Formats: sequence, structure tokens, C-alpha cells
Amino acid sequence: MDPVQAAASITAVINALKKAREVVGRLKDAEVQAILLDAQEHALSLKEDVLALRAENLALKEQLAAKSTVKFDGGGYWSTTGDGHRDGPFCSRCYDAEAKLVRLQPTREYWHQCPNCGKSCEVMSAPRKPDPPPLRRALPRED
Repeated sequence: MDPVQAAASITAVINALKKAREVVGRLKDAEVQAILLDAQEHALSLKEDVLALRAENLALKEQLAAKSTVKFDGGGYWSTTGDGHRDGPFCSRCYDAEAKLVRLQPTREYWHQCPNCGKSCEVMSAPRKPDPPPLRRALPRED
């Protein structure tokens, strides 16, 4: 049974217990009312549990989907977008330890640094950062 059906079933049980409590309320039987109230509380607790499990299930499905599109290559993680393009590189430490995709910032040549954890790494599968233009010395003016 999927979580939606389970929640609907529990809601139906809660409604049935409410109706039964109303009927018993007319009979003025305190013991039966207490039993029905207890059953209703348990049903509400089950409904809350089902909703929490549903949210957890959704989060786990999202993590699994993200994991299937993220691959380690040449010193960093890369994700594949819906149209097949590679996006990245992302920090291997942050992804492995915290399941976070943190984009690495190029520093020099193939070296990158993570703005989150500060790790520096060489990512050979990333395009090489171009060298800065050489500094030019100012020539003395001839006046």
C-alpha cells in the first residue's frame, strides 16, 4: 500500500471512530467513550507517522536521483544535466562527507579550491585555467 492510500485509510478510520464516539456519547457509557478516544488518538498518531515516512521517502528518492547523475572524474565530481551536459567540478570532500554539491573555484591551471571547506585539489578533467597575461613594464618616456 502506498503512503497516499495509507493516509486515506487512516483518515477513514479516524472519521469512523468520531462517528462511533458520537453514537456512544448519546449512550453515556464513559468506558466505551474512553476506548474510542484512545483508538482515535492512535489512529492520528499513525497518520502523522505515515506523513513523516512519506516525506522521508521523497527526500531519499531525490538523493538517489541526484546520486545517479553525479560521477567522480579526474579529481572532482561532475553532474549530468537533463540535456546531457556536464556541470561542475564539485568538491569531492563536501560531496563525500555531507552529500553537498559545492562548485569548485579555479585558482591556477588545473587547481581548484572549495569555497565551503577550503580544500584545494587538482581537477584534470576540468578545462585548464588560462595563465594571466604577462606584466608589462612601463617604458620611460622620452620627452
